[in-house]
Amino acid sequence: MDRIYASSHVTICVLTSKSCQDGFLARPGHPRRIRLPFDPTAAANTSDEEVYELGHGAIYDDPAISRWNESDLEYNVWNTRGWTFQEKLMSTRRVYFGNSGLHFSCSNRLSSEYSGVEQEPQSLMLHNILSFRGPTSLYQAWYTHVAVPYSTRKLTCTPDTLPAISGLARHFARAASDDQYVAGLWRRDLLHGLLWVLYHPPHNSLTDLVESIVHPPVYIAPSWSWAGKGRLSFFLQGRRDLLSRRTTQRAQLECEVLEVHATPRGYDEFGAVCQGSLTLETHVCPLAPPGRYGWEPQRADTNTDIGDYHWERPGQHIQTFSCYLDWKQATTAGTAVWPRDVIMALVGSVKRDPSDGSTINSSSSPPMLAEPFGLLLHPTPVADHYIRVGLFGPTVGQLKEDQERLRLQDFMNHTKQAIIII
Repeated sequence: MDRIYASSHVTICVLTSKSCQDGFLARPGHPRRIRLPFDPTAAANTSDEEVYELGHGAIYDDPAISRWNESDLEYNVWNTRGWTFQEKLMSTRRVYFGNSGLHFSCSNRLSSEYSGVEQEPQSLMLHNILSFRGPTSLYQAWYTHVAVPYSTRKLTCTPDTLPAISGLARHFARAASDDQYVAGLWRRDLLHGLLWVLYHPPHNSLTDLVESIVHPPVYIAPSWSWAGKGRLSFFLQGRRDLLSRRTTQRAQLECEVLEVHATPRGYDEFGAVCQGSLTLETHVCPLAPPGRYGWEPQRADTNTDIGDYHWERPGQHIQTFSCYLDWKQATTAGTAVWPRDVIMALVGSVKRDPSDGSTINSSSSPPMLAEPFGLLLHPTPVADHYIRVGLFGPTVGQLKEDQERLRLQDFMNHTKQAIIII
């Protein structure tokens, strides 16, 4: 289908269609009406003005920010369907059939039949995305313009999660000098590709999360892939709280990728997979070692997935770092009960000024502090085999007087070992 969209002169997109079975030429059998809350008597006795602007697509109470075609183009069923995501990005020209009229979109403009006003293009198209210069920008474009928005789409058949973007992946692979595509990630950029964060994870406990991965009703992707895990919030490599622009160097890989693969279910190497694994040689340590530890949620929810984790070891400062969980942790501040079999696997490090300033390291300034980040892993019944259950990285909050940041050196005190993540 990707070749069809990319080669078509124009693609007809039916914004009201719930599936490929729906038609779009029928008119509604009854007129649509709307009741406006307007009282002229009350308006005469106040200095406030009630102004409504009536258009083809909607009624706005603030004409200054109105866009006549917004209700058609932004809030429609077509934009929620998984298979239409590839259709939207790969089609060079699109004619939209909406509730209120026709719209035309291409790489240069967006026009609506009833307004006649040409606007900027509604969204990025594939050739715009592939025009990003350099591999770093290209991979960033994949995370920002493909993975994150696509994760909000819905599929009738969840095994179609990877096939529905296989055409996009094929074009990205060519642009990335035939980089190896592994279940939604790229072999040369695993340092960043592994760092995805969910938006309100669907699982309410670690037990539920582990069960869904170890015994899935339908296999979609390995645990280290974002595909099929739910709606993504962001990738940490684009977040100032981890790889801040104030740091004097980029993130550095601190593990060795021994092997990574995803076995295709059929003949398409960019389509559905039946299994996959990632083998790392790296330093690991327990998330909940002997001693006292606590949890400070970033949000005030009862169940939350992002927050600062604290270690308190006898005779030492409290070490603090952030956790991004793939499940909702039932907790109140400071009372988390953490499973002792979850481990932290070092992936990389980033250096920052210990004072959190932007001063570049010099002979007159303190040495740069190397902070670790990586994966939270849960063991499986098979020895040395793990599943991903979250991330850890530098703290996003302000440190208290008795706290210090988790250091890369804390991991170096542990021996390296080979672990397999499935």
